[in-house]
Amino acid sequence: MAQAAQTDPWVEAAKNFKPDAQGGTASNEDWKIWQQNDQPQGNAVQREFDTLTTRTPEQDANTPAMLRPLAHFGAGAIQGAGQPFVHPIKTIEGIGHTIAHPIDTAQSVWASAKEDPAKAVGNLVGGAATGMAGEAAGGGILSRFAPYRSPLVPAAEANAERLAQAVLPPEGVTPNLVKSISREAPHVREYAMRTSNPLKTVPEGMKAAEGVAQEGLAHYRQNFLEPNAGERITLENGVSKELGNTATLGDVEKRISDINDLVRGATRTAKSSGAEMTALERQGLENEAGALRQKLYQGLSEKTGVAPEEIQAMREGYGGQFSLKNALESGHMQRLTRTGLSSQGAGTGIYPSKAGIIDKVMTTLRGGPEAIANRQFSSRIAKFDPEAALRPMPKPNQ
Repeated sequence: MAQAAQTDPWVEAAKNFKPDAQGGTASNEDWKIWQQNDQPQGNAVQREFDTLTTRTPEQDANTPAMLRPLAHFGAGAIQGAGQPFVHPIKTIEGIGHTIAHPIDTAQSVWASAKEDPAKAVGNLVGGAATGMAGEAAGGGILSRFAPYRSPLVPAAEANAERLAQAVLPPEGVTPNLVKSISREAPHVREYAMRTSNPLKTVPEGMKAAEGVAQEGLAHYRQNFLEPNAGERITLENGVSKELGNTATLGDVEKRISDINDLVRGATRTAKSSGAEMTALERQGLENEAGALRQKLYQGLSEKTGVAPEEIQAMREGYGGQFSLKNALESGHMQRLTRTGLSSQGAGTGIYPSKAGIIDKVMTTLRGGPEAIANRQFSSRIAKFDPEAALRPMPKPNQ
C-alpha cells in the first residue's frame, strides 16, 4: 500500500493564511500571492518578473526543505533587481530616501530581516533598499515600525524638541530653548509668511526670528514704555538696592535689562576673568529682576489700561524670539566653523576608523552638516501652525 505524501507545514500555512482582521499587510508577500486568484498584469516586463518571483506551493513541495530559503533568496534578488525597470520613478525616489535617511533605511532592513530573513537578504542583494523606500511612501514597512508617540506628551512639545535638535546650538538642547520654540515658532512662521520668507534654511529662520522680535520690541517701546518712561513708582521692602525706594518705569526697565546681561554673561566670562557668579549672587539678582518685572507690568497697566498679564506676555514674547534667533545663529556658526576646518584639512591627525569613514561619506552624500540642518529645520518648523504674536494696544482715556 502506497504511503500517503507527507504534509508540508509551509504549504498548509500558506493555504490557511488569512489577512489581518484590521486590514494590516502580511509580512510574507509569497503567501499573499498563493491566496490570490490570477489577475491581469500591468505590463509585459511586470509579468516576466512575476513569473520568476512568484513561488507556488507545488514548487515549494518539490524543493527540499533545506534548499527552500535559497529559492526564496533567489526570488527576492530577482524581484529586487527588477525594481529599476518595473518602477523607475519609485526607484529614483528610493535612492534619494536611502541617501537622505540612512538610519531609516537601516531600520527598514533590520525589520524586514526579522520578518523573513531569507527573503530580506535576497531583497538586499537585488536592491531592496529602494523598494522598501517605496513601501515607506505607501505606508508599508516603515509605518508599521514608526517611532512611539506618547499620548501624554503634547504634540507642540514633541515638535519643539525635534526642532531644537535641528537648531542644535553649542550649549545643546536645553529646557529654555524648547520652551522658547514651543511658544515662539508659530509667531516666527506667521512673520515669515507675511514677509515672503520660505524658511528653507537656518539663516532664513534667523531672519524671521529676529524680524518678529524687532517688531515686538518696537511695538512695546513705542506704545507702552516710552510714553510712560518718566512715571515714578514706589519700590517697597528694599526690592532693589541699586534703585532705592523710588524709580521711574524707564529706570526699572533698564535695571531689568542690566540684570539679564549680568546673568547671561557670568558663565561666558568666568573662565577668563575668574569672576564666576555664585549661586547665591545669581539667585539674588533673579529675585530682584522678578520683583521689578511685576512692578513694571503693574505700573504700565495702570497707565495704559492693558492687563499686566498681557504686557508680560508681549515683553516675554519678543525676548523668547530673540533667544530663538540667537540659538539659530550660534548653531549655524558652529556648523560653518566645523565645515570650514574640515575643508581646509584641519583634524586630529589620527587615522579615522571604518565607522568614522562611513559616517563622513554618508554625511557628504546627504549634502554636508549645513544642508542636513537646513532640511531638518525646514521640515520641522513647518509642523507649527502660523499664529500672530500678541500685540495689545493701550486703551484710550487711561
